[in-house]
Amino acid sequence: MENTGLAPTSHFAAELVDLVIDHNHSDVQDLQSFALVSRQWTPSSRHHLFSDVNITHENAREFIRLLTSPDCTFSSAIRRLTINLVPGSQRWFSEFSRRLSSNEQVTVSRLRIQGSAQTIIRDEVFVALSMYFSQVKELNFGPVVVQSFSQFSAFLGSFQALETLSCSCIFQNNDHASGIQFNAPLRQVNLELPSTNVVLEFLHRQGILPAIVALSLSYLTPENLPILVKYLTVHNDNLQTIAISIDSRVSDTIMGMSQIYFVYL
Repeated sequence: MENTGLAPTSHFAAELVDLVIDHNHSDVQDLQSFALVSRQWTPSSRHHLFSDVNITHENAREFIRLLTSPDCTFSSAIRRLTINLVPGSQRWFSEFSRRLSSNEQVTVSRLRIQGSAQTIIRDEVFVALSMYFSQVKELNFGPVVVQSFSQFSAFLGSFQALETLSCSCIFQNNDHASGIQFNAPLRQVNLELPSTNVVLEFLHRQGILPAIVALSLSYLTPENLPILVKYLTVHNDNLQTIAISIDSRVSDTIMGMSQIYFVYL
């Protein structure tokens, strides 16, 4: 319901509205109030309130009910979607994704799948995630358990617009699938144990690493050194930033390895 203090035809300069709302971007109560000032204020307010949505099995049904309401004013604001999964309760995600993808106003460009280190991602979750293949530019996966890396690599190869990948998965089986073609315009990679070796090796085999602009590797151990050396010896004119945090056991080893070269661009 609009605030009657302002006539329906009253307008502020769009830049002024955005300035006021952006200044209060983290104050939920103010943003809710701004959305009621006038229709002009609603889109920017909704952007800050609903661009980043956190979904669990407990709130998914209510969220979809709100999203499909004829009075919904936030569907076009959704950009980032965080899915929290728990062991044994994942079927809801299939229905949630189907209902979400049927709304043409929703564009999910950033997707995060997370849970505990005991949460095994079920097959139906990967099937449901296929509904996001054409939209997602930023994917964050973990910490969760994936049954096999071959399943995960086939999943990665289906993203068409992926630019940023973050992964900290536990793979029960580090097998490698054949025939995977990764054609997404990947530019930024962030890896954490225990997924570092297997994902980095996959990207190396796909010939993607020379195109990477930013690389972050966290908590490296001695087991990660061979693939790290292999990557750093590949010529890369695109690399702008590289961040490496290392386990205390490997710090002296890295400092003494003459075959590793860091090029500052």
